[in-house]
Amino acid sequence: MGGVDLVFPFSGRPASLCLLAPAVRRAASCLVLSPVLCFVLCVVLRAVRQRGEALRHASYMLRFDSDVVYAAVENDGTALVYAAAPLRRDYDVVETAVQNNGRALYGASDRLNRRRSLVELALETWHEALDHSR
Repeated sequence: MGGVDLVFPFSGRPASLCLLAPAVRRAASCLVLSPVLCFVLCVVLRAVRQRGEALRHASYMLRFDSDVVYAAVENDGTALVYAAAPLRRDYDVVETAVQNNGRALYGASDRLNRRRSLVELALETWHEALDHSR
């Protein structure tokens, strides 16, 4: 099985996706164990698609990546709390998270947390949303 050549960011050593395949299959748990793998975008994407909460173990830089954050909140809306602040202020990201889980409203910026359309959307899956909107 041939692989796509990658370079680990800290070591400069080449890697192969075929070598990373076992890590990709166990991506959600692997991110906790290997900080170097946090920088490999394909591994992080696979992990957050399997378990949105894996975003908490992603590198600081990848929490700013909209593709990574969208994948995480589509799987688990509450993963929004681990996204970088600019994405927690992005209406589309927050809307996607709230559609998945009304409790994602907790992770939204103060401005979006009070937006009527998002509170109404949150109420569809979380009946206490009115009590928690600020």
